Amino acid sequence: MQGAGWLCYIALLMNTARVISRTFRAGDPPSGDRTMASKSPLAIVKERFGDKDKLVEALKGLTTEALWLGRVSSDRGRTKGLEHVSNAKLIRLHAIFTEVKEKFGTRASLIDRIVDLESRGKDQGYRKRLEAYPVPRLYDLYKSASKRAKAAAPKSQA
Repeated sequence: MQGAGWLCYIALLMNTARVISRTFRAGDPPSGDRTMASKSPLAIVKERFGDKDKLVEALKGLTTEALWLGRVSSDRGRTKGLEHVSNAKLIRLHAIFTEVKEKFGTRASLIDRIVDLESRGKDQGYRKRLEAYPVPRLYDLYKSASKRAKAAAPKSQA
């Protein structure tokens, strides 16, 4: 009877050791040296722009006719504008508009690049549909199309 108790105890210790070995991976820092969680959107806004109003003004500077597709509630007769959008969305919009302006300059050149990557230069219906998309969606399409083009390039060369 006493031998069976010892076997259960040993089995319990072995299972505990297995669980502990899975929770700590080689190269992980000890518990005191772990990095902090990522910053909140409000902290990022305060760090980069000072306050939300300055971020909205910076974003309005990027939202020219060359990049912006007028789709805010004030364009449709409502009173809410970019001031009522969350900090996380404003940060994402600012990053996307900045990157698109640096790489392409205008929405039209971004659309041209997407059409070229997807080899649909003669498809006017596709181009017209892309012209109705906002810049963040177009930029996501561009990133996806460029990844597909890079993946297809080695296969076609081989």
